Amino acid sequence: GGFVVGPAHAPGDLAIWYQFDKSLPVDESGRGHHLADPERTLTPLPVGPGVLGRGGSAAFDGRLHRAVHDASALEGPSFSVMLWIYLREDSVGTWRTIFKKGAGAEELLPALLLWPDERRLQLRASPRADTAATVLNSVGLLPLRRWTHIAATGTAGGAMRLYINGVKDGEIIVDSPRVVGGGELYLGRDPWRAGVKAYLDDFRWYTRAVAADEIRAVLYPSLTGVAGDFVRLGCASCTFTEAVRSCTGRSHLCSLQELFSGGFHTARAMGWLAASPEVWYDSEEGTQRFSGAGRMGLCCAD
Repeated sequence: GGFVVGPAHAPGDLAIWYQFDKSLPVDESGRGHHLADPERTLTPLPVGPGVLGRGGSAAFDGRLHRAVHDASALEGPSFSVMLWIYLREDSVGTWRTIFKKGAGAEELLPALLLWPDERRLQLRASPRADTAATVLNSVGLLPLRRWTHIAATGTAGGAMRLYINGVKDGEIIVDSPRVVGGGELYLGRDPWRAGVKAYLDDFRWYTRAVAADEIRAVLYPSLTGVAGDFVRLGCASCTFTEAVRSCTGRSHLCSLQELFSGGFHTARAMGWLAASPEVWYDSEEGTQRFSGAGRMGLCCAD
């Protein structure tokens, strides 16, 4: 008898998978969506350190980009994009592209960008850059010089969600069908905007909306500092009453003990505390709860 060592099995709905561990940026999904340079040639990418020091990553410098020129297989009613990012540069005063699919500057189908003046993520899925209905801004700020996992999912006529380190950061309801356009998929930068100075690793594109537990399954809690779904964001800036009401289902407004036992750590790892340092907690005493002031509400699992 004998055995054959073959490539890792790729699910049928995995359209792109860049592990960045080979000498060329090839698509490990088996679909042939290799990353090409501006001359449409498959050439090596600068190499950076991989997540947890394993293998390599793609080192982008803010000017370099790669593209999938035939991205028609990515056009469908649903999508999920997952990646690891290690941001090496603070805000530069202009929009920066992490990835973008679409023809021309206006088509963002979808796109993940960084705000000009802060490290806040913006997920867009619209044929025009001025369309506000399909824009999802992160609550948390992307940390500098730390590996962070980002996942973006969307379903036509459903929800578009953004996850940071496996925890849902925000979602919006998309009433209209997903607009399908042509154009390439750009990674690291696009021809119309600045790019990111960052390491990117384990980039995946699925043609369906991946569930939250599937996203968490690919994470390293020892690296992100976030374990499971013990803590979630109830509201970014709300009154005490609104914070209590935001914790629906099998969750409650975190107590002070729960915040010190992991809630604050999760909020810090997610970048939430950088955006809103004041946090409500259950059994808070005094008149602050009735002041109408806006604070963050964190929900802990029952």
